[in-house]
Amino acid sequence: MTSASLPPDIRSGPSCPGNSRSGAKVDLYRFHELHAEGHRLINGWFSRAVHASYRCEPKDSFEPFIFGWIGFNGWAACCSEMDRDEDWRDALAACPQLVSGFRAMMGADPEFATAVQRFSSMWPIFKAQQLRVGRINAVGLTRNELVRHYLARGLAGHRYASSTMSTAGLPKRCRLTGHTR
Repeated sequence: MTSASLPPDIRSGPSCPGNSRSGAKVDLYRFHELHAEGHRLINGWFSRAVHASYRCEPKDSFEPFIFGWIGFNGWAACCSEMDRDEDWRDALAACPQLVSGFRAMMGADPEFATAVQRFSSMWPIFKAQQLRVGRINAVGLTRNELVRHYLARGLAGHRYASSTMSTAGLPKRCRLTGHTR
């Protein structure tokens, strides 16, 4: 599925109702109106993420994730006019057009659904600061063993998902802006 095959209400940049906790209204068209340098930065970071992920094994996924996160963060802040992650995340999740578009893509695009599943299989994601401050080190563990090890030491991992929207993350933004693999 490409951006051209998305429902017109997503492509054209609707303003979603401000029913998030912050009251932010998402307007996808704000990205199209963004100054050239902002476009260059957001698309540049996102392109780095996409290209770095081509040959990426899960254990090497930090850089592509961070590159994508920077681009996604910029795009989401632009569309919601909210700078705090939790504010723009709530605003995006409260946007019915994004939620319905995400659901439609999950059902219609097997590659997209696989990317979402693969991303969510890496949850929870732990903050590197917590590992450093807690001097928590574990070598030679599988991902499942590592998660149990971190949780047993009191770390709180982040699961970037509500029931529908937050899992869209990077693959969703990829489709909304026309970037495809």
